[in-house]
Amino acid sequence: MLAAEIQLKIDANSAQIRSVANRIHMLEEEHLAEPGNADYVELRTQHKKLVDENRRLTDELLSE
Repeated sequence: MLAAEIQLKIDANSAQIRSVANRIHMLEEEHLAEPGNADYVELRTQHKKLVDENRRLTDELLSE
């Protein structure tokens, strides 16, 4: 992948990370952030995947 493409993907992931984090925060404020809440679990999983992918992409970008 080209550096510009990697950076675009990182930027897109970052926007998604912020959106997911906001949704998680809303659930926490409503006291719905529990392991039994499927939406909360899915959002946490999605957040982790996006963060991990951004780390991998950042490493890839820095190694070029």
